[in-house]
Amino acid sequence: MNDDTVESVNKELRIKNILREYQFGYIKNIGSGAYGDVVEVERNGIILAAKVINKNIKKIHNEIVEEFRGKNLVKIMYKLETDSEYFIYVMERSYVGSLDSFRKNLNRNLLFQNPFVEDFGDNLVRFCAQQIFSGIKTLNQGNLIHFDIKPDNILIFKGLELKLIDFSFLRKIVEKDGYIAGGSWNFFSPESFQENNQFLNETLKKQDYYAIGLTLFILKYNKFPINGQKKGKSNDENYDITIDHLERALNFIQSQIYQDKEFTKFLSNLIQPKPEKRLNFEQIMRNKWLNKNTEEIKKIIDINNADEDDLLIELQKSDFLMNNRKYYRNEFDKRYNDKTIKEYKSVRKGKFKFGKRN
Repeated sequence: MNDDTVESVNKELRIKNILREYQFGYIKNIGSGAYGDVVEVERNGIILAAKVINKNIKKIHNEIVEEFRGKNLVKIMYKLETDSEYFIYVMERSYVGSLDSFRKNLNRNLLFQNPFVEDFGDNLVRFCAQQIFSGIKTLNQGNLIHFDIKPDNILIFKGLELKLIDFSFLRKIVEKDGYIAGGSWNFFSPESFQENNQFLNETLKKQDYYAIGLTLFILKYNKFPINGQKKGKSNDENYDITIDHLERALNFIQSQIYQDKEFTKFLSNLIQPKPEKRLNFEQIMRNKWLNKNTEEIKKIIDINNADEDDLLIELQKSDFLMNNRKYYRNEFDKRYNDKTIKEYKSVRKGKFKFGKRN
């Protein structure tokens, strides 16, 4: 074995020993990042996930992790205080996976052939956006900033419930204190790369709103708006890359002629290069697009809350019967009837593996 392999094995043994002290059984590693690993663990027959963080790299503020509890935030079940170099917190486990894996595995071209369906139509994007901002609302109430929102850090649970995870960069805003933004490079806002990049209060919160805007862009268009930012580059280089790619992304959004104009406006105002031009939280929660068709979505959820496949089918189907898609109705009625939709459901079932039930 080389030195890296030996260190990896020793690290796994140390983690297993710590978990064993707290009556957790180590199952397997399910993810690794810059600030720690995520492992699957078991206790009393219940499968959970444990985030293992090296204290020398990143110190999690325990009081912050304890402070928030709320809808659309992953539930922290246990915190393991140890004398070793690791800090561990144990949370509920998702069997569906991240929003990013969901996006990548969403089946295409089953019933509603292109151009009659998008993987992420308006109602499905709205369904996701409402839940993400619900999680942010809880953080805002505690004056907390997530700092690392992206599709990989949003997990999907039973009933397609979205929850924010990974609180490695979580910070509490203290009056007159500033913080340097953290997170993933391709989700850094332009101002994060400026020389004087400490921000206060509302501007700081807009780091999260900006990252959510990029996340919605990825869901809607299946492409990344920002690429090429790297730690090795200067702040000036990263700033120029971000501004250039943002301008292209904004032009792309504006070029979608069949897109709901309210969505075009909403998304464009989330990812504005200048933070003062971005929406604040009150404007977001009152936004026309975000609150459109909420009764229809609620009805779908109430009917299908026990079955993720049915919920997904109805959300996608509803996009093609919305008022702004009237030009699809005649074609829809000609091609599809109750029988074909029933057959479609039987084909669609299980195509995206939702896994075990919690």
